[in-house]
Amino acid sequence: MNVGAAKGKILTNLIAKLRPQVMIELGGYVGDSAILFGDSVPRAGGERYYSLEMNPEFAAIVNTLIDLAGLRDFVRILVGRIADNVIYPGNPPYLEYVRSTVEQKCEITKSGPAHCYNTEGFAERTVQAYIGKDATPLFDIIGNPNLVYSSTLQ
Repeated sequence: MNVGAAKGKILTNLIAKLRPQVMIELGGYVGDSAILFGDSVPRAGGERYYSLEMNPEFAAIVNTLIDLAGLRDFVRILVGRIADNVIYPGNPPYLEYVRSTVEQKCEITKSGPAHCYNTEGFAERTVQAYIGKDATPLFDIIGNPNLVYSSTLQ
């Protein structure tokens, strides 16, 4: 997907107005949005722009263009799958974790990262789509249990 001039203007105006400290893009494709928004976010006082791209070939293109645009120090391209939030960390413990309160999360994280990996109950097609054939889960990230998210629909 390409952002285009009209949508790009709307979003860069929104960036200038909201002044995000960090911005995350899901799917970088060939990098036009990473360049446009990766240039706009620091102008608005932001600290980092992340572009998450599943396809390593597209990510290589984006990285090259980010370098050419002079945005390497601000824009970070992360390669990998992002829709593994239930399967990859292990479904029952992970679902319990994300549904728990901040206090419960603090207690859970005291024991360190989870070391379970359970795809039981998920169709093979789903498992392959989200974690890949030869994927190995990473358990070394605990995260910040104190984060509280509030979503509003406008």
